Formats: sequence, structure tokens, C-alpha cells
Amino acid sequence: MTKTEYKESRKKAGLSVTDWIKALDISLATHKSYCCGRRSVSLKRAKYINQILLLQQSKKE
Repeated sequence: MTKTEYKESRKKAGLSVTDWIKALDISLATHKSYCCGRRSVSLKRAKYINQILLLQQSKKE
């Protein structure tokens, strides 16, 4: 998952930064590292993000 995909995922989920980092169980520093590309999003975390997006999408339907 690229930094752009990470940022877009949060926007698609419709979550604030605070809610997003709580949902992912990460720190604000980790979130910022993902956003700037300093740290790569792990495959495990990317799968969890996709699950969040699927849940958000099913709520809208």
C-alpha cells in the first residue's frame, strides 16, 4: 500500500485522523510516518484497512 493509497483509504472510510488511528490501533507518529512514506504499511495492516473499508461500504448500502 502506497502512502497515497493509505491517505485515500482514510478519506474513503470517512474517519477523522483520531478515529482512524484508534481503529488501526496505531500511534499518531506511526500514522504520520505512513502518510509521508517514511514507513511502509505492513501487509497485515493493509488487510485490516481493507476490512474497515468493506465495513464502511456495507454500512452505506
